[in-house]
Amino acid sequence: MFTAYELMQRRFGQRIRKLTAGTFLILRALAEGVRVFAISIVISIILGTGEIGSIILIVCLTLFYTFEGGMTAVIWTDVVQMFLYVGGAILSFFVILDKIPGGWGHVASVAGDLHKLQVFDFRFSFTPEFFTRTYSFWAGLIGGAFLTTASHGTEQLMVQRLLAAKTLRESRLALFASWLVIFFQFALFLTIGTILFVYYRDTGLPAPKPSDRIYPAFIWNNLPHGVAGLVIAAILAAAMSNLSAALNALASTTIMDFYKPMLALRGGKAKPEEYFLKLAKLSTLAWGVVLFGIGLVARNWGSVLEAGLSIASILYGGLLGVFLLGLLTRRVGENAAIAGMVAGLLVMFYVKVYTPVAWTWYVFIGTTVTICIGYLASFVVKDSSMETHA
Repeated sequence: MFTAYELMQRRFGQRIRKLTAGTFLILRALAEGVRVFAISIVISIILGTGEIGSIILIVCLTLFYTFEGGMTAVIWTDVVQMFLYVGGAILSFFVILDKIPGGWGHVASVAGDLHKLQVFDFRFSFTPEFFTRTYSFWAGLIGGAFLTTASHGTEQLMVQRLLAAKTLRESRLALFASWLVIFFQFALFLTIGTILFVYYRDTGLPAPKPSDRIYPAFIWNNLPHGVAGLVIAAILAAAMSNLSAALNALASTTIMDFYKPMLALRGGKAKPEEYFLKLAKLSTLAWGVVLFGIGLVARNWGSVLEAGLSIASILYGGLLGVFLLGLLTRRVGENAAIAGMVAGLLVMFYVKVYTPVAWTWYVFIGTTVTICIGYLASFVVKDSSMETHA
């Protein structure tokens, strides 16, 4: 298999493959458009260019090596860029901390008094308020488990990396080991954010607006030239790493899940792999243009972190729900699965627009609705393909 959505065709049929693949294309294009804008913030600080010029620059640079190298370039640049940005972050941690009189002891004292070091919110109650708190222990444990399962198990952005492993054992090791890297990264950057909070509070200096500019602006304006260059390069590396993987995933899904099956249905002479590779490269360019356009629009979507995660979470529930229906049940056929997924997506759009429910619960709600409606629909909807694919 080349994509995660080929599994859905084997289990259900061609229509559900297109529905899940199409959902992924929308999800990843919107989320990566937000990421493009996030990178442009850093570029604009360095070069003093406007956001539009910065967006053009970052898309063109990432397109270049993704277009030329494909999945191989994505994986190896991921490796190099990870070491670069983690190393740059560790360096910035010590440099920023050195600028605060009293060091970490002072940071811990101030942040502790203001409850900035509180990691868990264990408050639990079956009230509407419970589901409106974005960062609680329960939202992280339950909602986070569903979010991570969806992103690592149903989205081509991550699945393509696992499929590229030489063996099943290697892909499993990579998946299980990733939590160590993720935990370290999150802890590191949250700590840096706490230090910056104390720094601006103590000095009385106004923090850059919007808040997404605080870290790169501080690095560029306050750190020694060599150190500032390294850390800014590290930030760009992290962003470009994910952007290149997304471009590759969007292109491969477009060709393997839409164009190639359509060509097969029309009949005719089989095309060589080189033909599809050429089309995938052209598709990469086309998706680069799409991400540029979404990046322009994303300037008005607020915090880049929450905008990207909330967009993804709206669609993740339907994807995860239909995958679980396929893997955990034998009764549900293609029509019932489609009904469940569509219901899950519609419910999530309603929740997003008309309710105050925190985005951290979106995937859990969407998955639950998709599974329940899909399974109930299997008792009502006739599906001749069920026996074939089950």
